[in-house]
Amino acid sequence: MGTRAHGTCLPASSAPLRMKVVVGPDPSLVYRPDMDPETAKDKGSFRNYTSSLLLDRVCATYKLMHTWQTVDFVRKKHAQFGGFSYKKMTILEAVDMLDRLVDESDPDVDFPNSFHAFQTAEGIRKAHPDKDWFHLVGLLHDLGKVLVLAGEPQWAVVGDTFPVGCRPQASVVFCDSTFQDNPDLQDPRYSTELGMYQPHCGLQNVLMSWGHDEYMYQVMKFNKFSLPPEAFYMVRFHSFYPWHTGGDYRQLCNEQDLAMLPWVQEFNKFDLYTKCPDLPDVDKLRPYYQGLIDKYCPGILSW
Repeated sequence: MGTRAHGTCLPASSAPLRMKVVVGPDPSLVYRPDMDPETAKDKGSFRNYTSSLLLDRVCATYKLMHTWQTVDFVRKKHAQFGGFSYKKMTILEAVDMLDRLVDESDPDVDFPNSFHAFQTAEGIRKAHPDKDWFHLVGLLHDLGKVLVLAGEPQWAVVGDTFPVGCRPQASVVFCDSTFQDNPDLQDPRYSTELGMYQPHCGLQNVLMSWGHDEYMYQVMKFNKFSLPPEAFYMVRFHSFYPWHTGGDYRQLCNEQDLAMLPWVQEFNKFDLYTKCPDLPDVDKLRPYYQGLIDKYCPGILSW
């Protein structure tokens, strides 16, 4: 792991006000303190922010996230979106919606977010040609970001995820400087290492911070995607960096979680945001992925 970054994050306001929604690439992918040094060096070649401005942007997002992502907040979001009445659409219609999430403030990205979905899927397809379900996971893993278009603030959609209901562990990004105002940490039920959980209860029994991972996982379950368990783990936990990269939260894991961990780590190899000069020919790829959609998650879905 890389060296943890230090810095003073912006204070959260006294109420969970909506920040201006900045859509586009996940800020946690622009600057990840725990990124492998070699990976970080490569990524640095196409990020042209000054370090101070970049740190302010990302730290502000995490300060808001780590202040307002509480047990009560997450339960309210499950209730709000758990009826899956936001929209009716197919997988490819959701992919097309990502084209509206172009961050005009990003100096390096001038192509739609949907290209990242196809780039990820094609990377997996090349490395794992015999696992068509895995290819599809690459396409759909970030579709939960349509929450931005439902009016959700960025801190409740993107970024690294973590369990609520227990004390954050050391590898949570900006852990030491962003949780001071989180009310759950003043609640003895939620402020210990285990918090409201039993040892090795299994991640299926853990309440994760709310965002595009959890939302898409719930969409997959509700619409009965016929994908293997590995696919559900990849979608639900691909942003759970403190677990799959930081090595934390093992006290909550059961044997199934540890068996699935290598699959999530394998997926993560293809999910890192990269600027590729050769963008995929989406029109040529659509028929192949439409076939996978018809196989595993056909028709108009409830979101």
